Amino acid sequence: MASGAWSWKGKDGSGGALRYEPGNWGDMLKLSWLGAFLSWCAGPGGAATARYVDPFAGAVEYPLEERVASRFGHSGLAELEFARRPFLERKAWPSAAAAARVLFPGPCTVFDIDDDRRNQWRAVGGVTVAEAESAWRLLADLRPRDGDVWLVDPYDYLAEWRAATPLLLEKAGTATVIVYLHNRSANNAEAFAAYRAFRNFLDGTAFRPLYCLGRAAADAFLPRAHHEMLLLPGSGVRNSPGWPALRDRLEKACVDLMRAQHRAAAFITA
Repeated sequence: MASGAWSWKGKDGSGGALRYEPGNWGDMLKLSWLGAFLSWCAGPGGAATARYVDPFAGAVEYPLEERVASRFGHSGLAELEFARRPFLERKAWPSAAAAARVLFPGPCTVFDIDDDRRNQWRAVGGVTVAEAESAWRLLADLRPRDGDVWLVDPYDYLAEWRAATPLLLEKAGTATVIVYLHNRSANNAEAFAAYRAFRNFLDGTAFRPLYCLGRAAADAFLPRAHHEMLLLPGSGVRNSPGWPALRDRLEKACVDLMRAQHRAAAFITA
């Protein structure tokens, strides 16, 4: 699926239509959490996984630039080792749903608003491509099953959190919902106030003692934003005796990533 001609930037250096670099620190955080969570589900004390759902799936995979491959090679992230042989060793970066297929061979439902990307997914075995007018419409209409894992990864969740969060909290009563956030609160007072409003809302819900939120700097050298992952546990997960161990594992994934970032920023060679 990967193509060396593909680029996340235009020829003039401007951002391309995708607007992010595959294999960035946020991708590492996201796949580390998926690796930790789905591996925990399959292990002793974990909760059974019924279905993986990704309504913002993107492409199946992307070409891996050499500097990103080097960054991964020096990161030492144990939770990402599952992606090395099927993807990284052939210079590809997996989408979250493609990575989930390695970790969880069961039912997988994806959606993307782009026709070409949906057609890519139709060629992947074991994947159901949903039909919907939008990812948010799909999430509103989709009925969660016990043991579902839903990854919600829009381009800018915090721009639409007021409408999206109540919907996800309702679904998370049954499914486990994992949300990617790009936190720009360090940029200006308005962004900080918007992020605090989101966190205050979340802390005012019944999920206050249950949710997990992990983060990593968006850049190792000049971090002006953070990548964040929010996990809203479904009933099967939070009632599992292994739930405390899962939280510890998610925390360790964040700490390991932060350690890799500090190493990259602390010592530079030509």
